[in-house]
Amino acid sequence: MKNKKVLGLMLAGIMLANIVPQVSFAAKDVDVQRIKGNNRYDTSIEISKHAFSKSDKVVVVSGEKFADALTAGNFADQAPILLTEKAGASSDLQKEIDRLGAKEVIIIGGKGSVSESVEKTLKIQGKKITRISGNNRYETSIKVAEVLNAKNNIVLANGEKFADALSAAPYAISKNKTLVLTNGKTLPKGVEAKDISTIIGGKNSVSIKGLENVARISGKNRNDTSIEVMKQIGTTEKAVIADGRDYPDALSAAPLAVKMNSGILLSDDSAIDRIKEFIDKKGIKNISIVGGEKSVSKIQFQKLTGEYKHQSEKEDTNSKKYPEKVAPNDVEKTKSEIGRDLDLSKFDINTPLSQREKELAILVNEYRKSKGLKPLKISKSLTFVARTHNNDQNLYYNENWKDKRGLSANLHSWSNKGKWTPVMYTSDHKYAEGMWNKPSELTDFKVDGFEISAEGYFEADESAEFALKIWKESEGHNAVLTGQGNWNSLSVMGVSINGDHADIWFADETNDPAGFFK
Repeated sequence: MKNKKVLGLMLAGIMLANIVPQVSFAAKDVDVQRIKGNNRYDTSIEISKHAFSKSDKVVVVSGEKFADALTAGNFADQAPILLTEKAGASSDLQKEIDRLGAKEVIIIGGKGSVSESVEKTLKIQGKKITRISGNNRYETSIKVAEVLNAKNNIVLANGEKFADALSAAPYAISKNKTLVLTNGKTLPKGVEAKDISTIIGGKNSVSIKGLENVARISGKNRNDTSIEVMKQIGTTEKAVIADGRDYPDALSAAPLAVKMNSGILLSDDSAIDRIKEFIDKKGIKNISIVGGEKSVSKIQFQKLTGEYKHQSEKEDTNSKKYPEKVAPNDVEKTKSEIGRDLDLSKFDINTPLSQREKELAILVNEYRKSKGLKPLKISKSLTFVARTHNNDQNLYYNENWKDKRGLSANLHSWSNKGKWTPVMYTSDHKYAEGMWNKPSELTDFKVDGFEISAEGYFEADESAEFALKIWKESEGHNAVLTGQGNWNSLSVMGVSINGDHADIWFADETNDPAGFFK
């Protein structure tokens, strides 16, 4: 089976935006418009069209990896930020660059993020290419600062996670400062404490000796931090709202926010009430939502426009999350037994599914049912593997990981920090065996397993639905979920969703020595 399934589908999860062009709605003296395309790449183009009639420069960054892309926000006062696939520059991307009349393309990130193919295509089109890259995201951010002649008066944000940096870029520009990334524990090489004027994020994000007296802007989470940053930008009647669980839309929206003399509010269904309260208090009258309804939901839109009806939405949400075949008391039992999330530092093979894990399993099987497929049994062994990997990803996974050949390693990699064989999993599947055999290595499960994985913000209320959306909108992942081709014999799965990662393991084995969750 493993040879049959050596496919390029073991892709790191790619978060995609949703469909259709810009729409506008006005209610209660508040104008709310949505800017979106049929994916993250199209959305970045739609934002560019909305914000720029022309531009001598464009910034091109990866739509798949946030590491280098985050610092692109430093150019938000100069040029649109357009996303590209690693494989090549799409015709739509080229058309937008031509529409803008751009003569220079600034690529941020190395060839592992934005390929040489993209560069060559744009160079053939007669564009001046300037690539800014370093050995890692921190060095890249320093090089961006050098290009901008701004290595002091720095705004510092954590580069391991994307949220604070997304909020930081429009703020930095509004204050004539420059965003630089840190690992949260040390200053980037070449940066001194005296260069730092502001830290974005709490002490859990950035805690560096010598910076104790530096001004800090933070909230209790990414959403509240974006509100606090917005307050510091100053008086504004406009705001940009983007999905706080993923980076592409918010990154592309930075130039729009700068043109509006505003910032970016990072939202999700659990945060929209606080954001709406802030908007009302500040008297903000013009709101631009970037991304489709699966990024910034219809519920959020309705709350912003005043059209939201609490009771009907509550009923709709319940029916969506908990299909009729799932007994309400079963859901409640899960809540009381183990809560919304699982403490990944404390679990064994028999630890019941958390509420969020159960939601994910239900949604996957409901999706399969809609395609005429049988539901998958939930294996205790595969769930143990998924949880173990999820914990490892949250603690140690780094997008700068490479194998001994220097090839980038994706989300299917395993660190050297646990009681397992480490794996640097690359796109050519050179070391695939080390991933496949994790079920038999970690449990008594006798056959190979296969994983789909996603990286994002999976702590909000709709995170299970968000994870499924990521996989459904990725061709390779969707093929696994829907039993296409060689994946038609899958019969069991194991699930884990926690922190910044979601993982599902599959196998075509009908027996599990550890048993199955009901």
